[in-house]
Amino acid sequence: MLGKSEKPKATSTQEEAPINAAALERRISFLYDIVSSLLTHISHLQIRAMSSQEAAFPRERKRSEAIEVLKTQVDLLLIQHQAEAFKKHQEVVGKSL
Repeated sequence: MLGKSEKPKATSTQEEAPINAAALERRISFLYDIVSSLLTHISHLQIRAMSSQEAAFPRERKRSEAIEVLKTQVDLLLIQHQAEAFKKHQEVVGKSL
């Protein structure tokens, strides 16, 4: 809101240069080509990203499977160790009776 002593700022009196239809059509065609190229490029990038992800999944799955195998082996070793410890304990208890 302008106060009584304030005057509105002067606006530019220059009008935009008129553009003829042929120049406008060339600009629109140029912009359309640029946007089309950008969309094509984005599409190719998305395809590459999806391919990279798909390639990474098998590697990740193999790692996960290898980790699961190692966990299973560790579990089996722990069970074997517990069984041996229990067997020794039973032998000690049997001798003491």
